[in-house]
Amino acid sequence: MNSVYVTVLTVFKDKWIYLMAYPIRHSRAWLVWTIAVIYYLYEYIHRIAPSVMVSDLMHSFQVNAATLGNLSAIYFYVYAFFQVPVGMLADRYGPKRPLLIACIICSLGGIFFSMAHHLYWAQFNRGLIGLGSAFGYICCLRLIINWFPKKQFALMCGLVNMVGMIGAVFGENIMSHIIGLLTWREIILYLSLFGGIITLLISLFIKDFPISSKKIKPHSQNLLTQQPILHHLTSIITKPQIWFISLYVATLYCSFDTLAALWGIPYLQGIYKLSLIQATSIASTIFVGGIFGFLFFGFLTTHTHNKNKLTMVISACIVLINALILNQQPSNIIIVRCLFFVLGFCAGSLSTATDLLKSQIPNNISGLAIGVLNLTLVTIGALSQPLFGYLLQIGHASATTLSVFQASDFHRAFILMPCLFVVSVLCALLTKQIDNPR
Repeated sequence: MNSVYVTVLTVFKDKWIYLMAYPIRHSRAWLVWTIAVIYYLYEYIHRIAPSVMVSDLMHSFQVNAATLGNLSAIYFYVYAFFQVPVGMLADRYGPKRPLLIACIICSLGGIFFSMAHHLYWAQFNRGLIGLGSAFGYICCLRLIINWFPKKQFALMCGLVNMVGMIGAVFGENIMSHIIGLLTWREIILYLSLFGGIITLLISLFIKDFPISSKKIKPHSQNLLTQQPILHHLTSIITKPQIWFISLYVATLYCSFDTLAALWGIPYLQGIYKLSLIQATSIASTIFVGGIFGFLFFGFLTTHTHNKNKLTMVISACIVLINALILNQQPSNIIIVRCLFFVLGFCAGSLSTATDLLKSQIPNNISGLAIGVLNLTLVTIGALSQPLFGYLLQIGHASATTLSVFQASDFHRAFILMPCLFVVSVLCALLTKQIDNPR
């Protein structure tokens, strides 16, 4: 056989191991994956965009910190609400059509958000962005399940998250540099117009299954066409292990959704008196850590899936220790940058958790199960953003600018983070290892 193989090598247990080998003749699978990931990257930039616009948004809509947290979190409320329906749609109808419609909705929501001058209209359109974004991650993982070998799921899942982190790093830093050249409205508008190009790519190149796959046959496409949806949903939500894993992922991911995606930059500005560009550079270090973390844990899980629980426990403990150290406000900014990096790196273990969750349920309802996980993740993120803002504004209820907050206010609000990570540790300890043959 003369097929040429693309092989990614790494050192593991003192010897070279072939972690991923996929023939070039399967380039269509990589094309499908790439386009889906581009959309995930696009919607992720929409997710984190408010983090570099906090002062501008507070000024434009004349709102305090808690209300701004709610404006940002509207994205997460809608995103969370649609996770289970999105999982059902992806399982039943395939991921392409939902993804195509989602991209259109997300782009239109961004365009209208950039034109909003009233808070309620801004909230509505931020919700539209959340609705369109709700499809990105689940449909991407559903395409991986359909197009790639089962043993590569954890690795590919890690790569998806890694790309999202890359988008967040570049998105935050680029926006922090151009926010002085363009208004926040222009930035959101131009970003949203790019969604039209992604819509075209999805419509032209993405397919639900490989042409040769037996899964395209109607009678074997998925179990959701054979049994009531409620039956499968009940079988998922009545498993305690699904909730332990989901809560682990949700609380750990707050290092991205609460710190990196919104309050990390104001926190660094308030505690260390940094400029917007300096604070953005350090806050985005969480995403940089995530880039390496998702890649590392994706590789690790591919070859040590029988150690998933141990990996999760160790990662959660490290994140908790880091948060406790940060809560002491170390004076050396290099140490702060390193701690932010470690937070992001260890949060990459959610690839391991997702792999463990996948081993708990049948493959044909995996989209629904991932929807439940994402529902939990985004709900916790949606609640933690305004809660951080509420803790921050105690004593400054009418403040509509960040300049009134003192270091003690940010210190009080930051206590939320170690509390969330304690839950991560407990959930990791309560999970059960399932050896799922690959």
